[in-house]
Order: sequence, then structure tokens, then C-alpha cells
Amino acid sequence: MSPKNIVKCILCDMDGVLRIGTQPIPGVQNIFYYFEELKIQPIIITNECRYTNKKVYDDLKNMKILKDDTIPLITSANVCKTWLENYMYSNNFRYDKFNVCVIGEKGLQENIKAIKSNNLSINSVWELDNRTQNIIILGSLFNYTENHKKIIKQWLSNTSTLIVKTCDDNADPESNCILPNTILHKFNKVADVNVGKPDINFSQEVNRLLKQMDLSHIDSNEIMLVGDTMNTDIKMGIGLGYKTTLVLSGNTKIYDLKTYSYSPDYILPSLDFIKKIL
Repeated sequence: MSPKNIVKCILCDMDGVLRIGTQPIPGVQNIFYYFEELKIQPIIITNECRYTNKKVYDDLKNMKILKDDTIPLITSANVCKTWLENYMYSNNFRYDKFNVCVIGEKGLQENIKAIKSNNLSINSVWELDNRTQNIIILGSLFNYTENHKKIIKQWLSNTSTLIVKTCDDNADPESNCILPNTILHKFNKVADVNVGKPDINFSQEVNRLLKQMDLSHIDSNEIMLVGDTMNTDIKMGIGLGYKTTLVLSGNTKIYDLKTYSYSPDYILPSLDFIKKIL
């Protein structure tokens, strides 16, 4: 991409791109001011589900990455809420009740609790009733306890349980949590639904936000997705026809690229270097 190419919107991953844990990636603290100068609309998209949106905004402001909470933010917990609302609406003729077990931290828990429906029951006990759909939602956990294992075993032992995971990541830059794929692997199970990147559920949430912001008219090649993970960020960007930029400040190292059949448009040491290609 030459400096004259136009990018009107940047979808920016968070962990491994803007921060690792409570530490900002070097050089990112002025990046949103730079986007503002170029009149590029940034949107933060993340498979993070442990924290509420308020907590994410507060943390990024404390790290001096954001000055306020006006930059749009989509987390996989937000996408999970939308998915469950749509699923219940589409299947209310089949089921009288949706019995949902949420294995996750505050961000995921609060998103599901925010759903207004008389047909929704948030419960840790699986129910036997042919008019009830049992759904287990697996998010990332700080602490994977024996009680978690007991509950998950009960739910996953019933083949009619619909299994939802909040992300498809196999590693976290902070390395301080248990991911859904790790839990499912221990039970030799796979998810029926993924609401995190690169799944279509996340893509649809992005498209809804672009339409809401009156940005749906932007050509796909005028949107850039920046991430640190090939099989989530870059895969989703390629699938949507966006320009893609991989940063090497998080999950992916340069030697990992040979294991993939696809590649990003650009590879940068970190987000700060994006100034060289815009």
C-alpha cells in the first residue's frame, strides 16, 4: 500500500496489539490521536470476554491509550449476548425455555444477565425437558476450579447440550487465563457455536456497528484489520475482504507464518509502525 492509498476505518485488536496485561505496547499511546489526524475511524475488536466494556475502557484510559470511551468497542461477550438473543428469537417456537449455564468472568456474566427475556434461565444445573434447550457458554477464566469442572462435566455429558465458546484462540498474550479451547480439549469436545473472531457471528456484529455508524458504504479495501493472531484476526480480515496487518507484538512470531496457507498484507513489529504504511 502506497501512502496515497485510502484507509477510512481500522479495526484494531486489543491484547497483543494495544496492551499485554496492564502494560501498553510501546508506541501505542499516541496512535489514536494519529488516526484522528488522518480522519480514520478506529474500532477496537477483541475476543476478550472477562471484563465489562467499562472495565476495558477504564484500563485503556489508565494506560494512556485512550483519552475517553468514545472509540467503539466490540468484545466477544457483546457478540455472545447478540447471538443468544437472536438464537432465542429464532427458536422460541421449538422451546419454552432456554436454560443457560455461563462459565466465565464478570464481562461475560453481565452481558448474558442483561438479556431481557422471560424464556431465559441462567442456571448451573442441566435440565431434562424436551421443551427446554440447554446451552453452556464457555468463556475465558482466571481460575479454573474443581466446581467449574464438575458443572462442565455434567453439561457436556449430555449430547443435547448446545456448546458455545467465546473465542477460538489457543493462546493469550498475557498467559494468565484458561481459554475455552483448553477446557473443551480436556473433555474431548468441540463447540457447536463460536462467537469470537473469526466466526461469522463476530463479523455480523462488526457489520451492524459499521451500519449504525453510517460507515457501511465504505469499500472493504478501505478497511484495515490489525491483529496479532493469524487464525482469528487475520483470517477474519481476509474473509471480509479487508486489508490485513499482522503485528508481532503478541501471539504470533515471524517463524509461525510458514504454518499458514494464507498471509496478511503487511507484517509490522508493532502497531506504532503502522505510520509507515498509512
